[in-house]
Amino acid sequence: MFRALVLGAVQGLTEFVPVSSSAHLVLVPFMLGWPIPGLAFDVAVHLGTALALLVYFFKDLAEIVAGATRALRGRGSDRDREMGRVALLLVAASIPAALAGLLLSDFFERLYQQPVAVALQLLITAALLFVGEALYRRRPQEHRRGFRGVSFGDAAVIGVLQAAAIIPGISRSAATITGGMALGLSRDAAARFSFLLALPALLGAGLLEVPDLPPSTETATVIAATAVAALIGFLSIAFLLRYLRTHDTRPFAYYCVVFSGAALAYAAFLD
Repeated sequence: MFRALVLGAVQGLTEFVPVSSSAHLVLVPFMLGWPIPGLAFDVAVHLGTALALLVYFFKDLAEIVAGATRALRGRGSDRDREMGRVALLLVAASIPAALAGLLLSDFFERLYQQPVAVALQLLITAALLFVGEALYRRRPQEHRRGFRGVSFGDAAVIGVLQAAAIIPGISRSAATITGGMALGLSRDAAARFSFLLALPALLGAGLLEVPDLPPSTETATVIAATAVAALIGFLSIAFLLRYLRTHDTRPFAYYCVVFSGAALAYAAFLD
């Protein structure tokens, strides 16, 4: 139970902060000498952070669903049609990750048992953050678009980046937020779209993978870990949205480099 709670806390801390929660769910137990839990447990605690998203963005999500529904019925206002557009953007951007999860799940499962590969992938997360910040800083403030400026082209690119981030070690939030920034979105708009886009990905993965939890898994343990992930994940969302209003993402890139180096050094020591 203690280990599961620790991993639930790790998931909540790292899912939305761009440092790869999947990498931490592999490398933390690896460096502590614990069994690596595998993809099914990873996805189970991801449901906790999906719950955090539902609670934090409940008002926004309710407005999107209600507005899109009214727009489909042909009775919506301009605001409802805008919400319908947001819903379509989220659906379009979710398709690449859904296809990748369905077609490549066995490949991703194998990667969860390769700590060295995961640590190396974490360096890709650092590179994404460094490159994204460099491109963002080159774009004048007046040319950065807000949330309403997200286009279907943006959604397609961000969706592909989210699909690539199923690979453990590549942070989903780093890939989607920096991708949005590189495309011309403001940090706040990119983060907001990234968080809303995470919800269908996390819920869909949970529906697919939770049934694959080993029969010996204690249900109460998984539920407790998921609850911890939800609580800390909610606080992490609030922190990152506030942080990105006045700070950049480079400190997270430096952290990824240091953590990856520590994991690789530990793996070398074991050899």
